Amino acid sequence: MAGLSCHSSPMNSMTGFGRARKPTPTGTVEAQVACVNKRGQEISFALPKELSPLEGTMNDLLKSSFDRGKLQLTIRLEIQKGKARCSSAQIAARFAELKKVCKSLGVVFSPDARLVNELIKETSCVGTDVAALEKTAVAVARSAVKHCQAAQAQEGVRLKKDFLARIKTLERLRSQAGLLAADTTALQRERLLKNLTQAGLSIDMQDERLLKELAFFADRVDVTEELTRLESHFAAMRKLIKAQGSIGRQLEFLLQELLREWNTLGNKSPRIELVQLALAAKNEVERMKEQAANVV
Repeated sequence: MAGLSCHSSPMNSMTGFGRARKPTPTGTVEAQVACVNKRGQEISFALPKELSPLEGTMNDLLKSSFDRGKLQLTIRLEIQKGKARCSSAQIAARFAELKKVCKSLGVVFSPDARLVNELIKETSCVGTDVAALEKTAVAVARSAVKHCQAAQAQEGVRLKKDFLARIKTLERLRSQAGLLAADTTALQRERLLKNLTQAGLSIDMQDERLLKELAFFADRVDVTEELTRLESHFAAMRKLIKAQGSIGRQLEFLLQELLREWNTLGNKSPRIELVQLALAAKNEVERMKEQAANVV
């Protein structure tokens, strides 16, 4: 069975719900599809016994229509009274058949009104056009899947808007960090020399050991590489968000890399202002990670 592709629009949410109903000559078939976030794909069913042979078909439908998520398909069959009536002869035949089976198995046969009622229900269902009922059930399930996908796409639009707004916030924080980092090395070098002087230590700017220490210190507080990688990650994220298909796992990876860069920047910087910026950025990234867990 050809699946209903959910790849046609960028950034779909895993959260969605769809419902569809269709009348039949003997009643109504209703299908519900619910999906919530899950790292992989998990599919479960709740089908009436009359439609249990369709489980494989329904599994293929859901598997080909959704990339990720915990999926639940529920189908209800509402047989209307007065539809698919069965004759007394049909009920009697089922009664006799059941009695014969019990005798062959050595089981005591104790019929009552409840048993007769169950036989009426079963015989009514047997009297329906099972092939037509299955065809209707598949069509209704496909409609429910489409409605669920539409809900996921709608939520995906909201998620995309939120991601782009947060990326813009992170880019602003990165620009501020760049301005603060520009004079950090020179400022800290000046502070270091001042502290050495105040401590009464002689400073020989030709001393090779001092020069090495100053060079090592400059390298340790330099956040140029982190700022460059952050800019690269922002560009990659914007491109990914506009891409087609399943992007959730790639998005989670990029966010983890962003968190790593901001964490390194905050740890390396001796300036409290830069540390505060890094903390603010990490909070934004953590919120984005929570959202990314719900992206297909």
